Amino acid sequence: MNNLDSDTVFKLANNISQYSQHLSNTIDDFRNFFKSHKQKEKITYEEIVKSVLNIVETSIQNKNIKLELDLNSNIVFYSYANELKQVILNLIKNAEDALLETKPKDPKIIIQTKDNILRVIDNAGGIKDKYLPKIFDPYFSTKIKKDGTGLGLYMSKTIIQEHCNGVLEVYNNKNGAVFTIILNKEQDEK
Repeated sequence: MNNLDSDTVFKLANNISQYSQHLSNTIDDFRNFFKSHKQKEKITYEEIVKSVLNIVETSIQNKNIKLELDLNSNIVFYSYANELKQVILNLIKNAEDALLETKPKDPKIIIQTKDNILRVIDNAGGIKDKYLPKIFDPYFSTKIKKDGTGLGLYMSKTIIQEHCNGVLEVYNNKNGAVFTIILNKEQDEK
């Protein structure tokens, strides 16, 4: 109908192509994410975080939650990449849920890495002190709507400690919850 000039058509076609490629990559990420191959591989925190964000970043941004990345680790771990991705995805989604529930003025999730430590930090007000000792217990949930099973953090801790030989901890800072993953620096490729 001659409503668009050729530059606009080209720009829109290019955007459609980029969105299609992004969706295709997201589908591949989901496919790899849920594969049950239990084989250790060499991976960095940055690779894991980027893979998880390919799945959830757009959803987080669409909810007007700011996502800050402070990735300062170049350590290569020999571990179960898909399991680590599941844990990090769970921590990010829990932070998102807490932010949507508490509605702080400028909601944000910060993902930090340094050496063998990864932190997922939110500004949702934190976890009540009485709940902190129970947060990793099976079937325990702090969500008001109780739409979860209470197994996400329990499984996350099990994955980190028993499968990845690491530590998963939580504490509150002045603005919210801080979940910390500490992986063993040693490279065991046996």
